[in-house]
Amino acid sequence: MHGDYNELSANIKKTNKRVDTLKEHLRQSENYKQYRKIAAQYDTLHTAADSAEKVTGLFAKSKAEKARKDTQDYYRDHEHEIGMFRDAEKYLRGVLQSRFDPKKLPPIKMWQGELAGKLAERDALNGKYYKLKDEIKHVETLKRFAVDLMIPDEPQEIQQKTKTLEVRCNEQS
Repeated sequence: MHGDYNELSANIKKTNKRVDTLKEHLRQSENYKQYRKIAAQYDTLHTAADSAEKVTGLFAKSKAEKARKDTQDYYRDHEHEIGMFRDAEKYLRGVLQSRFDPKKLPPIKMWQGELAGKLAERDALNGKYYKLKDEIKHVETLKRFAVDLMIPDEPQEIQQKTKTLEVRCNEQS
């Protein structure tokens, strides 16, 4: 029983770890999806400012300065969102590695399906775990009473212990 108990405990820990990982994947995917357009707009402004600085001619310098200022203002206004997107992108690149495609969203539906399965598995394992825990507690109680009965005591004490054991067994049944 203790072996099964330890095995269930290990399986629950493993399942919980995967559930936490999948939740983090989904959280980062949501950040990536939500802030992707803001980061793309910033990248466009940044590229336009870089291009404007390379242009020469009348008013080129003032246009480049205005483009750079617009880029800086946009970044200042959306710094948090851009940072969240960059962090999510870095995380997803690490998770998906060569399968990461910046033009596509990560496999959110697949992760959601796996998460639902793992949550159901965790619930089933927890049910078995607590049932086995109660059984072990019951067996340990019976074992203690059996050991107590085997120790020579006065006849009156043995009768009292036997009655107590019967009452507890009936209560737990």
